[in-house]
Amino acid sequence: MQPLSGSEFCVAGGFRLLTELAKIAAPMVLREVILFVGGNATAVPNNITGGLALALFLLLLLLLQACALQHFIHGVFVVGAGVNTVATVAVFDKALRLSSASLEGQRLGQVLNFQAKDASKLREFVVFFHNLWAAPLTALGCTLLLLRVVGASALVGVSLIPLLIPLETWVAKRSAKYREGVLKVSDARISLIGEIIDGIKTVKLNSLDHGFKSKVELLRAKELASIRRALSLNAYNQARARWGVKKSLLAVMRSSPIVVALATFAAYVLSGHELDAQTAFTSLALFGTIGHPFHVLPKASHAAQLAVQLLADAKVSLRRLNAFLLKGETKRLENVTTSGRGARGGADSVDGDDRSPRVVLRDAAFGPVVGKPCLEHVTAEMRRGLSIVVGPIGCGKSTLLSGLVEHLPVRAEGGDKEWGENGVGGGRSGGGERGMGEVTVVAPDKRVAFCPDTPWIVNASARDNICLGSPSDSFDEVLYRKCVEACALERDFGEWEEGDRAIIGARGITVSGGQKARIALARAMYSRCGVVLLDDPLSALDNIVGGWVFRRAVLEMARDAAVVMTTHQPQYMREEYCELFSVSGGTLTLRANGEEQGQGEEEQGTFLNAAGFSTVAEGAEMEPTLATASGEAHTPAAATGNKPANATKPAEAEATDKTGSSMSTLSANVNRDRARGGVSRSVYIGYVKACGAVVVSVALAISVFAQLVDVSKEIVLAYWSDSRTKRSGLYLTWYSLVCLSVVAMNVARLFVVCWLGLRGSESLHRSLLSKVMGAPLPFFQVTDNGRITSRFASDFDSIDLAIPTSLSSFMDAALTMLAAVGVVVGASPGVLFAIFPVALAYHRVQRAYRMAAKELKRLDSATKSPIYSHFQETLDGLSSIQAYAIEQNMLRKHLFMVDANARARLTWDATNRWLGIRLDLLGALVVFLATLMAVIAGRSSPGMVGLGLSYALTITRTLSFGVRSSTALENQFNSVERVQEFIGLAQEEDDSHKVKVSGPATRRPWPSSGIELRDVYARHRPDLLPVLNGVTLSVKCGELVGICGRSGSGKSSLALALVRIVECCRGGVFLDGQDIRELPLALLRSGVTVISQDAHLFSGNVREAIDPLGQCSDARIWEIIEMVGLRDAVVDLPLGLATSVSERGANWSAGQGQLLCIARAMVNQPGVLVFDEATANVDAHTHSLIRQLIQSRLNQAAVVVIAHRLDDIISCHRVAVMSGGAITEEGEPSALLADADSMLSLLARELGPELERKLRGQHTHLNR
Repeated sequence: MQPLSGSEFCVAGGFRLLTELAKIAAPMVLREVILFVGGNATAVPNNITGGLALALFLLLLLLLQACALQHFIHGVFVVGAGVNTVATVAVFDKALRLSSASLEGQRLGQVLNFQAKDASKLREFVVFFHNLWAAPLTALGCTLLLLRVVGASALVGVSLIPLLIPLETWVAKRSAKYREGVLKVSDARISLIGEIIDGIKTVKLNSLDHGFKSKVELLRAKELASIRRALSLNAYNQARARWGVKKSLLAVMRSSPIVVALATFAAYVLSGHELDAQTAFTSLALFGTIGHPFHVLPKASHAAQLAVQLLADAKVSLRRLNAFLLKGETKRLENVTTSGRGARGGADSVDGDDRSPRVVLRDAAFGPVVGKPCLEHVTAEMRRGLSIVVGPIGCGKSTLLSGLVEHLPVRAEGGDKEWGENGVGGGRSGGGERGMGEVTVVAPDKRVAFCPDTPWIVNASARDNICLGSPSDSFDEVLYRKCVEACALERDFGEWEEGDRAIIGARGITVSGGQKARIALARAMYSRCGVVLLDDPLSALDNIVGGWVFRRAVLEMARDAAVVMTTHQPQYMREEYCELFSVSGGTLTLRANGEEQGQGEEEQGTFLNAAGFSTVAEGAEMEPTLATASGEAHTPAAATGNKPANATKPAEAEATDKTGSSMSTLSANVNRDRARGGVSRSVYIGYVKACGAVVVSVALAISVFAQLVDVSKEIVLAYWSDSRTKRSGLYLTWYSLVCLSVVAMNVARLFVVCWLGLRGSESLHRSLLSKVMGAPLPFFQVTDNGRITSRFASDFDSIDLAIPTSLSSFMDAALTMLAAVGVVVGASPGVLFAIFPVALAYHRVQRAYRMAAKELKRLDSATKSPIYSHFQETLDGLSSIQAYAIEQNMLRKHLFMVDANARARLTWDATNRWLGIRLDLLGALVVFLATLMAVIAGRSSPGMVGLGLSYALTITRTLSFGVRSSTALENQFNSVERVQEFIGLAQEEDDSHKVKVSGPATRRPWPSSGIELRDVYARHRPDLLPVLNGVTLSVKCGELVGICGRSGSGKSSLALALVRIVECCRGGVFLDGQDIRELPLALLRSGVTVISQDAHLFSGNVREAIDPLGQCSDARIWEIIEMVGLRDAVVDLPLGLATSVSERGANWSAGQGQLLCIARAMVNQPGVLVFDEATANVDAHTHSLIRQLIQSRLNQAAVVVIAHRLDDIISCHRVAVMSGGAITEEGEPSALLADADSMLSLLARELGPELERKLRGQHTHLNR
């Protein structure tokens, strides 16, 4: 804290000291007033002047206390905000430098919780730190004064307070243990929810909704069970904070002043003393003052002695943060240099004077952190120009590129065979000695352009995404336009109302797969890096657009940079200035111009086919085709003739890109996460319904009764102190019974309030999860992932137990206020005339405060979501960020967001100080008037005066506490409002309108006769044009139908219409003669499975990746693995089916991930399988396996193959060619290829003469 703001923190401590001194002095002034009323004043004369002096002195004392307290709170809040900001930024800064080994096993939810929860726990500890010394000081001062008032009897009561500390110590230790358990389950729950939201399209297409919902609910049940266990352990402790693990000893800590006062009065009376008013009420005030610091002392005491609750929580958070901050960091810059000199492996290994960009590998190995590397003894040099790397899936192509940016461990052979420190190797094994391995990337500015197999797109405009790769803030308009044209993005931007400034959503969810790939390529081109690494960037593009981008972007970059590109498409392997590298058998081999140099049989076939292509012919043919198709000289057809979202893949993009206005709507909606105005009555009613009206009524009744019992306790004491009879034993008995009743009521209210909170939280979470999972896909297009995740994270952090605590506090404050006003007016009726002006002022202050506070609190909540979203985007694109060396850009953006949130939070805190000082002044005025009335009235009942003044003193705290409680409650209900906003989401279906279908759900495969489309018209939204226009098609079980067409022709829209992602507005789709609109979605999507190119893998192990719902036996899993051709790969893994799969399958190659997704689709044995570009990322061998799988193993199902690759189409029984959302021709492939005027023949000719000849030869071979 000292480097942050030590002086400000010490000044705040000084104000806290003044507050405590004023607080200790107030009960003694109260004693003098009671003595004055009885005519026995000792400090002032027993006349009106002395009485006025006492009233004025008490007023000044309360004003000093009020000012000092508000300055203290403001000071610690500012320092606390600084600590929270430092911790938040430290976590983000560390994340930017994490190595792949550190990311292994680190789930998104856990990392987000470092910012969402652990940093806030440190802030809370700083806020309450001064209680460490203030509590003992106040206790000591009050104890000395008690010795003066009641003598040695005070020691009896005071001695009970330290006896509570060992119990608090034990409770705090157990609480910390439970808190770790709760956080662990919470991390898992948030991570799973984040994965579900990230892969929601896959979840819906594979009918995984109910299974994943059950998994989340199971984790939620475990989380609530941990809270309930903590509540059982802490049933006697004070409910002080949000987490159930901190629901500590309500009855004891809340009732400790009562128990202590009872013990003291009993000792005092039994020792032969008479209890009078000044003794009783002065002692009560002092015990109340002691009770307050010891009430908060467990939140800030020394861990070894007092085991503070917040310190225990802070220790847990610090332990978690420390473990994260000590994780291994990337060593990327160690093998990236501006020249050969000084690079890894020594200066002698490469030419030190050659500054040309290149990649030098000598005897290096690449692979996962644990286990055998997948590439060994890699020796190669890739200089300026284009180097293409090919090989079967899983051979290590992606691992090679990731290793070059050091996102995966790089190991050097020839020296130390172990990985580097912390499990991460650096590609260096010994100081540059000869014979040692080396990995050297020579880049002019130590930056590398990297396009991973899954394009990294952030929630920003298309222009910002393209310019993101440059660390400079300056914008090069000429270069930018060149990149946009080269990547065929001009027409895409032209179709959007906001052009290239349109927001394209998190992970580019509002654009197609092809558009994402081209934006990522444009970023690489705009970055002007000397080394460019491209992981199969053209797989999502059709032949025409792909050829254009390859020549205008990839080869253009290769003129000045060393470009390393992996691909499975042979048309890009035949350029006279390209170097071809083959990955096979764990080694990398150079094959100049496709000539065989010791290759294996599988790769030999691939390269022999490639060698037959005519580079000149292909090049001569491709350019005229582009110009002819597009009608323009410089822009391909896919970029000019089609809407942006139709360009290649996801039809969900079509939902927003079909009209220009939708992009502007997205721009307005994507960050709109803050409601305005007051919390509506329906929000409160909804919460009451979630909790249960009976439970809420019982809690309210118990609270009212508890307050009445509490007031009766002081009334009994007043009559006792005024009694002139010798019946102290009877009064003591009555007083003891009432005190015990207060304790019992506090315990009862604790359990009811906690029961209320857990019940409401459980109900709301269940409803939110169900509604979010059931929301239509377009909702996820326009809603940032961080907005959804924050509902399940920070909002439920409030709903779980903060709302019940605030509700209890509000009822306390309201009932205490009513009781205090009643008692004060009863003791001094003249105060009644001042109550109305004070109440009016109170109302105005409260209204002004509430209007500002609730908006500021909403702003605080709204500014948190972008922080989490940005953090998630950063982790998603960490490899690209480290490669482009744009860590500082991302950090600046994060700092801007953190500053915005800190400003909102500090402004809200300052608003509370504004409120506090005004309410304290009003409370001081009430006390002054009550005192003034008492001294003017002259001699009266000391007991009633003491009772009235003691309650008047509570008004100061109760006024402030009441407004804060009501505002805090309303602020907390912002979380309920945000949750209910999503609970009200429109749903994909209403089960009450579905017809029950007998039999098919248990009969597999189902449907048994196939699928039929009858004159289908479909649109994404009612306000958009149709994307399907009169499609009629029938696919019977056992039949294989291929669908092809140019980008944007409606192929993917047709696939989504089969599972009602896109709804029919005319015509219908029928399964076994049943209209799919009459089928429950779960049943429909279990019978019709769509496997898309961007299918999502969820974290877990191989078995869980294939069978997320745990339906199949291991034997069935192995059978499916063998069917998709992954058996050898999985058998070679040390853990087999238990081998881990990271989020989105990050530790598997793109091809292997696609095969796992196909295997997952086969678990349900659907009767209709739709492959939507599912083979785009696989090699020729795997492509052949999938084709054999479709033809031999899926012969009982109706199979639809949607593809750009015509070799996928010609193997089908029938082919349908689409254009403009309609089927323009349909027939057998042989018949369509024989017709020179058919669309299929035209598409074949666009490949160029060599590839067309190969395609027709392949078709002839298949027919034979």
